[in-house]
Amino acid sequence: MTAVQPIDLIHDMDNEPLRLSITFNGDDEALQAHRLSLSGFGEPLKLLLQAYRRIVSNFATQAIGDPERGKNGGRFAKEAACLDLQIEGMKDNCVTLQFAPALAPGLPPPPQPSLFDKDLLERGMVELVESVGDEQSGRPRNGLVRRYLQSLPKSVTAQVYQVKRGETVVAERKIGPILPVTPPPDLPDVDELEGVVAGVGFQPGPVEVRIKTANQIVNCAATEKQVDEALSLREHEVRALVVKSPKPRLLRLATLDDVQPDLSEEDILTSIVDKWDGLLKRLSK
Repeated sequence: MTAVQPIDLIHDMDNEPLRLSITFNGDDEALQAHRLSLSGFGEPLKLLLQAYRRIVSNFATQAIGDPERGKNGGRFAKEAACLDLQIEGMKDNCVTLQFAPALAPGLPPPPQPSLFDKDLLERGMVELVESVGDEQSGRPRNGLVRRYLQSLPKSVTAQVYQVKRGETVVAERKIGPILPVTPPPDLPDVDELEGVVAGVGFQPGPVEVRIKTANQIVNCAATEKQVDEALSLREHEVRALVVKSPKPRLLRLATLDDVQPDLSEEDILTSIVDKWDGLLKRLSK
């Protein structure tokens, strides 16, 4: 039987092998006895490998500049599936696993083995470790890493992640209990209405513009400047860009024959944030 050679051995002429080490501290009997439970850590370590493969695949795709990036896990998802993290040893302080990047046993070598050079594998490990730190702090960064952390046994109370190139520590994160990640709030949708200005509102009442379409009247919160614009357009058919929410807000108002440049999603988002930052902060609570 041919032994599977870790990828980094190809680059070991510089005597700087690449390694990822993870230390688990906890209060269950196995960890305190410096043993690792396969029933408790089997699935988490599988998710850790999946996260590493996805990160490396994404980095490879970015380096090539592929327009198909992101589809079905990235252009190089099949090549990345050949990557493995193999436990090279356990150190007798709590439970510390040392992983070497390698080709997965039983699989044919990737069509482009040179693609996954040492630098790319190192960047993948660093991103993995930094994602662990952010996810533990409750900052969403990588869904697979989040699933890995959530799947760890509840008895794990502290962890140390370290990437080393030879004797040089490239990245390190020490983390405690996992904090729940709060997903970012969904941004409100933007709708385009066509109709006429049916009315406006002034202070001390609500400042608003009422748009009458073919089948409804929409009361839109507005600025005083937008109310003035609406008054000047009462004799015209208009097109209104409206932020949809329990209380719609007017984003833009123009006549139908006033040709407006198409806004990209990024332009629309920027415009919403600039004009209605207070609204978005309230919606996020």
